[in-house]
Amino acid sequence: MVKLFKKIKKNIVGIYNDVFKYIYFEPRGLNVLVDDNNAWYLKYSIIPHAMGNIENKNYTNSKEALENILAKNIFISEVDVCLTSDKIPVCSHELKENISYEIFINSKIDDEFSPLSLAMLVDYMRKFPNLHILLDIKHLQEEFVVKWILKNACDVIDRFIIQVASPNVYKKIIKIYKFKYFHYNFSVDGNNKDMLKYIPYNQKFDSTELMEVLLEKQKKVSHFPIRGYWLDIGNAQNYAKAQDDVRYIKF
Repeated sequence: MVKLFKKIKKNIVGIYNDVFKYIYFEPRGLNVLVDDNNAWYLKYSIIPHAMGNIENKNYTNSKEALENILAKNIFISEVDVCLTSDKIPVCSHELKENISYEIFINSKIDDEFSPLSLAMLVDYMRKFPNLHILLDIKHLQEEFVVKWILKNACDVIDRFIIQVASPNVYKKIIKIYKFKYFHYNFSVDGNNKDMLKYIPYNQKFDSTELMEVLLEKQKKVSHFPIRGYWLDIGNAQNYAKAQDDVRYIKF
């Protein structure tokens, strides 16, 4: 992935409130995207997360948020997808347990915004032929949603960019269908041989130290800010602390 990353001259970065670095690749041989001046992925410097901020509200994945970015001629967005209790894919960052589709679609998000189903989103993709969707399918629901897309959205399937967080999820998805585009969360692993050469052997070496080395070597380093509660749970003590914290923190 590092080699692919180096070849991308212009990366699609950022959104209104959270900032991401996106690496797109094609599953057929993992070919890096070519910097064609007319390519859709070079037309935008921002990607709205969960369809972007709307009236100072985040993570709405709502109709109003989508129409807001479309009005600004932004034809790409990250969208979260969950399943309702009756197995209907809807646009939501998370759902409470046992929420049916009927309850979800007839409720308001934050008491004011209109919810969307994945089917409704597909209708927007048909209406706007340049609209691309970066799909964040929630954990353990990938297979069902991918099969739903194959059945109900074949005509727009090449405008879905599927977000994957691990090789196992990627392999699971491509067994069903090899999407044209994937977004893979970049991390240091055994495949990133170019990066590994900067990590000293048999000694403690933090990720921040690696970043400093990479910057000294004039390599590209990206980050995103976490504007909320976060705790690195690496031991039992931190796990217990997190359990106590969530009782008092307002999310």
